[in-house]
Amino acid sequence: MNIIDEIIASYRYILAAILLFLFIQYVRVFIAKFTTANKCPHCQATDSERIPRSIFTKVLLFHKTVKKFKCLKCWKTYYVVSSKA
Repeated sequence: MNIIDEIIASYRYILAAILLFLFIQYVRVFIAKFTTANKCPHCQATDSERIPRSIFTKVLLFHKTVKKFKCLKCWKTYYVVSSKA
């Protein structure tokens, strides 16, 4: 019973660690969607369709030229970052 009491007493730390892990995974998946070439990072197909960006992306990346695309082969979304020249 002593181990169970310790786990219950430290549930806030365990919950914080789980939430931190989930946040890091979400950021990793979000960053993997960015590319500089107009090619899907998942299946490498060039057939894509331009779709509007979300408010979150517009606010977060207001200083970058970012275009959102949807792959017509695997139906996943990705972002193309182009440099301002």
